[in-house]
Amino acid sequence: MSKSCLTMILVVVTLVVASTAFAQFTIVPGGPDTLTVSAFGNAEAPADWVDVTLYMKGEGENLESAIMLAQDECDRAVAELIDAGVAEKAIKRSEPQISSPGGMPIPMPEGQGAKWSASIKLTVRVDKLDKATMYEDIANIVDAATSVAKADAKPNMGMMGMMTPAKLLTFGVNDTKALKGLAIKKALEEAQQTAAVAAEGAGKKLGPIMSLQSMDFGTEGIMAVMSMFSQPSQAGVAAMSMFISVTYKLE
Repeated sequence: MSKSCLTMILVVVTLVVASTAFAQFTIVPGGPDTLTVSAFGNAEAPADWVDVTLYMKGEGENLESAIMLAQDECDRAVAELIDAGVAEKAIKRSEPQISSPGGMPIPMPEGQGAKWSASIKLTVRVDKLDKATMYEDIANIVDAATSVAKADAKPNMGMMGMMTPAKLLTFGVNDTKALKGLAIKKALEEAQQTAAVAAEGAGKKLGPIMSLQSMDFGTEGIMAVMSMFSQPSQAGVAAMSMFISVTYKLE
């Protein structure tokens, strides 16, 4: 065997909470042998609030007109929500997201009837959830916003729009530390089980943890794609998914 590192990849698919774990052995002559395991953990708790998310959209022959139309749609929706009794502090809007002709978020030539599009993310938070009236409250918000504006549950097309799943409702908790800690604990349990099986299969004994890294799922981009490994949340329940990478010493 040469003195260069020999890396052997072992992929182990487990059925615990429908999650997936990946194990990688690293054998270094003269140094400690290690096993790195990546795993997902999911945790749930009764929600304290729900965010209702809609995207106000505008299309125009040029970038400026698309943004102005989206802002007009957003202004009308906000005014209607306030008239319907929604507190102004509960309403948040994002900066415009742009999609150029052709559907890509990069400048492209205008003309030939191609349209620029812009969308603004409008989020309304409902605090103090009451299961008896929760759906009625959400329906009133959606009805008020869409009665005067063009709205959708997804942003504009383009790479980010294609990679962002449509999500009208997001349930959450005021204190995320406990939920995050539980998700990491479950991910670590999953990693431990996978590591033990992998080490035994290689004729090794699993030693102590040498390092641990964690990452929570975002709502857009690649981490949104990776959220396919997480459990779907239920109405009135806040969910958090964590991805961890743990390195064990092999003995």
